[in-house]
Amino acid sequence: TIMNKADTDLVPWVVGGATLAVAALFAVQIALRREVAHDPEEQAELARDEKIERELASRARARREPVTASAKE
Repeated sequence: TIMNKADTDLVPWVVGGATLAVAALFAVQIALRREVAHDPEEQAELARDEKIERELASRARARREPVTASAKE
């Protein structure tokens, strides 16, 4: 098995280090989301982007022609 061939003293350190790295990444992501949530300028930019996306989606829906029975066949 791999454990027999690997340096078994190193395995717990690698697993622990990987766990800490993943936890740190999650902590950074949470901190960045909170920063954006409390920044009025960021919220305004997100609202503008959302409004633009909705407008583009409605334009795309308006361009589509309704499917008729002859088109399905």
